[in-house]
Amino acid sequence: MVSFYDELKDRTNDFLLSCIGCGNCMKVCPISESSNMVIKNLNTATSSPENTPLPESIIEFTHKCFQCGLCNDVCPTNSHREEMMLLLKSKLQSTLPKEYHNKLALKGQNLGFVKNIKQKFAKNKDILGPLLPHYEKRNLKECDTLFYFGCYMLSPTEIQHNTIIIANKLGIDYEILGGLKYCCGMPHYYAGQIDNSEIMHIELLDAINKVNPKVVITSCAECYEALKNLQRKMGASFQPMTTTEWILKNINNLQLKKLSDKVMFHESCIYKRKENMREHGPEVIRKVADLKEFQNIKSANLCCGNLRCDHDPEGLSTLHDKKLQAAKTTGKMCVECVHCWENFADDASRHGITLTDITTLVVNALIDKSEGLEQPKEARPKEIFEGEN
Repeated sequence: MVSFYDELKDRTNDFLLSCIGCGNCMKVCPISESSNMVIKNLNTATSSPENTPLPESIIEFTHKCFQCGLCNDVCPTNSHREEMMLLLKSKLQSTLPKEYHNKLALKGQNLGFVKNIKQKFAKNKDILGPLLPHYEKRNLKECDTLFYFGCYMLSPTEIQHNTIIIANKLGIDYEILGGLKYCCGMPHYYAGQIDNSEIMHIELLDAINKVNPKVVITSCAECYEALKNLQRKMGASFQPMTTTEWILKNINNLQLKKLSDKVMFHESCIYKRKENMREHGPEVIRKVADLKEFQNIKSANLCCGNLRCDHDPEGLSTLHDKKLQAAKTTGKMCVECVHCWENFADDASRHGITLTDITTLVVNALIDKSEGLEQPKEARPKEIFEGEN
């Protein structure tokens, strides 16, 4: 198997050769500094040898890249600028913001004594609740259905709990895999730590193979992409599936009522552009709520900003403001990726926008809620990152 880094480098070399320097990518880029960015300078930096000193403006712009893929939508030669930026990130690891580097360093296995201790302190029993016995467990049973919660097992959004409510309602047998040790590695990949990401992919596949599932389900877009990598690059035989896709497949087995909620739908960049999965979310929402469309295509395309080494919170809030202002038509915005919810949470609260997700809508729409199934609560924005501190 060709290494992740070599594969990325080969693709990027082809993109650099095909790039005509038209600048369309910078015209649609949501990063404010893009208006002053010269394509020739970016391409020169991308093709430069390791450890080549680069201008501070290039370094700053590279770390702010969202990897949202808007640039490729307008490229006449299909030269994926976001992948070129990713290779550039991999060459700038020594300049990765310290806070972001430390956050990534607590995910995965074989971390060493000090990081293992810090990783254990990240476990939040209040957030895990009934999922506590499943957190980073090693004795996994063989099962056809595996819910892969990864790091978002610690998310206060309640998405992981909602998923289990739906699974219990369907009466299916399942196993759960999650925790910081079972991180998929995609946050590292998109920060330019390509080799670390590949190691974590291998560790994840080893854990999944213990379950020997037919289908692996997740509500995290990055985790879904990792599962697809395991299938495409490492020969995994299971079927990766988003939670939304799984719900849609089983929706006729759920007794659902139509809610009065009117919601706008925020699409994940990974689902929408990288994996070309645009219809599952709207189709589920239409069955349980009133779906309203964003009127402005620019607002609809704006990213949550998850795939960046965030050291510019003001710039990120400015981006969110544009999206959330457009969502005031209904006052409620629905997501399907857990990280989209986490990234919008604080700014949504400031705008008076209620955030929800597809699993919450579906659980609230269940007509017959069986005894013993704890009802989900709306996550409070200020709590969003408590599980990772």
